[in-house]
Amino acid sequence: MIKMNNTQRKLVEDNHKLIYSFLQRHNLPLDAEEDWYGTAALGLCRAAVLYNPDKGAFSTYAYQAMLMSVREVVRSKNKDIQATYYLDSPIPFTDMFLLDIIPDNDDVTKYVDTLSIVQKTYDKMSARNKEVIALAIGKGMKYNAIGARLGITRQGVSRIVNRFRKRVAAALSAGNSFNL
Repeated sequence: MIKMNNTQRKLVEDNHKLIYSFLQRHNLPLDAEEDWYGTAALGLCRAAVLYNPDKGAFSTYAYQAMLMSVREVVRSKNKDIQATYYLDSPIPFTDMFLLDIIPDNDDVTKYVDTLSIVQKTYDKMSARNKEVIALAIGKGMKYNAIGARLGITRQGVSRIVNRFRKRVAAALSAGNSFNL
């Protein structure tokens, strides 16, 4: 454990509000079972200890350090819950397989991480919302057609799809990948 000197402690105190900005920017709740505030605060402290003023603004460096701290926590949690995916694994709510979406000579792991997050998010949804996602994203149906088929409005379909995408994006930004 590295102790902070007075200058580093002052740097943390002066930039304490960066933690709230970081949590809000990455949709990390303060009231969750995981202590995202504490994790981000540790990143801020780490940034204060390792910061070199010649390398740029402290806030930029601190954001990266907080992001690294959050990623470490997410990675350690994901090691406990491992799913096995193969190239012939089906992609949730589609008729495609993992092999179908991976370009030649590309890194398979980023697709597997994304697939895992999409699958976990999809599994937590209600049966009706799963059907909406399967039709909208998996089959590419128009929102009006889905609404007519399921007895909901086009706006209702849009809300379900957008909520799903936001949840996946939040999980990806807290995890290893950033693009879906």
